[in-house]
Amino acid sequence: MTQEPFPDEVVHEGGDGYLFLSGGAHSVFDYFSGAALPLPKAPGIFWKNISGRAAYCASAGIGYRHVVFPDKCVVLRNLLKPERQLSSLYQRAYGERAPSAEAKASVLYPIDRLTDSGQTMRRTDTHYSARGNIVVTSAIVADLFPTEHDAYLRDSLAGLAPREIEPGDLGRKLTPPRSEIIDRLQKPLVPVTMGSNGISGNDGIMILVDSPQAVSKRTLLIFGDSFFRLILPMLAVFYQKIVFCRTRFLHHEIVRAVNPDQIFTGQAERYLSRCETDAARPHFLSYPYLKGTPMAPDEAFCALWPRFISGSALLQV
Repeated sequence: MTQEPFPDEVVHEGGDGYLFLSGGAHSVFDYFSGAALPLPKAPGIFWKNISGRAAYCASAGIGYRHVVFPDKCVVLRNLLKPERQLSSLYQRAYGERAPSAEAKASVLYPIDRLTDSGQTMRRTDTHYSARGNIVVTSAIVADLFPTEHDAYLRDSLAGLAPREIEPGDLGRKLTPPRSEIIDRLQKPLVPVTMGSNGISGNDGIMILVDSPQAVSKRTLLIFGDSFFRLILPMLAVFYQKIVFCRTRFLHHEIVRAVNPDQIFTGQAERYLSRCETDAARPHFLSYPYLKGTPMAPDEAFCALWPRFISGSALLQV
């Protein structure tokens, strides 16, 4: 049943001290309640993107998967006020409109793993807890690394311990800011070298991850947002090279330059309030100029760049 729009609030306080993003640019509670709906063309654009990406990767012999990261208000809907009946935006507005079983199989929505694993969300943040990041990584790679996956899950969960007290992105919106005790891995799962191109903001960030002790020699290319960025240390258990690009599109020029074995694309579920076609993508390396934001690559990024990126492939049209 469609509900009336919710009051103009940005942060909602639910049960057990959990904070939720309720408003903001994506009007989260309105879209997850059905009070607001994505544009009628949005599901078609979404599935055209998915089908086109899957076909492109298949033609190049590259594995492909898209991940929709379930929103906190869906994972912990039992902690919201009773009158706020929210449901999955992906399942309601997108999942049932998949054009084929093959297209739907390209999308992972790991809601069951997050709801069944306990304490997968941070209290004062929109993102998952360390446990949640471990669990969602497990869901993403389980069928890709069936023999190595169980040991990863066991060892990483055993390595968690309370380490810090800090406010999350929602806690910082309150006055005074609200903090929480958060778990961290006591030591890295594998030794990695990680370098950033140093762009501020969102679109255009590139991170290179070198993981010489990964369980495979495979290269992973990711086009996604902060939810993927936060699990790079976990994915480094499985992939020797990882290139992360902060963008909503799949960029063919980066695929050619990286020559990956596997591509993941993904987005936070709340970003499904709108959808843009891949045909509108700029060249990924043009983001600093489009945004007017300078690059400040760190030393590790500069050292890894010639090993990870083919300069000649970047020139191909």
